[in-house]
Amino acid sequence: MINQNVQIYPSKVRVVPNCKLAKVTANLTEEKYTNFLSGKKKGGILEKKKSKKHSDIVSTYTIINDKNYDGTEPLNFFDYSVLSVCISEMENGNMCTTPAVILRGLTGKIRKNADGTSVNNGVVNPSQRAAILQSIEKLMGTVIKIDNSNVNKEFGYNDGKAEIITDTILPCHFVTSFINGQPAEDTIFFDRQSPIFTAADQRNQIIRYDTELLDVPNQNNTPLVITLKNYVILRIMEIKLHKMTPTITLEDIFQKARITNKPNYLKQRAREYLEEFLKHLQTKGVIKSFEWSKKRNKFYGVSFTF
Repeated sequence: MINQNVQIYPSKVRVVPNCKLAKVTANLTEEKYTNFLSGKKKGGILEKKKSKKHSDIVSTYTIINDKNYDGTEPLNFFDYSVLSVCISEMENGNMCTTPAVILRGLTGKIRKNADGTSVNNGVVNPSQRAAILQSIEKLMGTVIKIDNSNVNKEFGYNDGKAEIITDTILPCHFVTSFINGQPAEDTIFFDRQSPIFTAADQRNQIIRYDTELLDVPNQNNTPLVITLKNYVILRIMEIKLHKMTPTITLEDIFQKARITNKPNYLKQRAREYLEEFLKHLQTKGVIKSFEWSKKRNKFYGVSFTF
């Protein structure tokens, strides 16, 4: 055990990279992801459509595994929710975090057990802990190479200089340590900021909201529920910020939660979780009202008023 006592004050503000790179890499199919890992594929992000004076402005990226990581499962929105909690902690001045603090960030329970070391009466649910640690290992073991050279020249990022960033999506390492005076296994120390955050910050494409908005009373925070809430609140905040059409389709939500091909009972349960969450956001004043729409007698999507 490393006797390194640090203080953690969990972030009250969620900081979410909302650039195209973050959206695309959190939603790659298994086939595309396999092609990336095998070196057969390079990704492109359209940053600006062509005009009379310019051709399309595109940034490119590749994804490979770190030499010490051999995972093949694509990154998903749960992973990116974990990443955004870690980014939020770094932006709050914390040099490290723990699975318990990450869980609090994912679920909005930031005021409970103020020492920051535990949740659920001192115990992190084993399945929640396993899901978080698996995500951390994926994020720290996945290397992304981003070529922003054309984008920087066009938009003046990095003073217009060519820039190629190669780093793990979450640069960090594990240490057994003391957090707020208590022993804490699997303390995650951050080495530097995520390249995903760097890309989003350069483009001023960051969404911020009150972390406590995720805390729905008496809701069982499984990885699926966490994914649903984190995705829907991000979309709502994005819709409000950019004055977009205030509708989210269930097809979009199920795709991001990766349950499109799952049994109908699970989709029905997911919609019930969302119903609880949306009522909660209504009581918090985030939305004024919401209404489910149907097509061919099936639930299609949900619309909001603000």
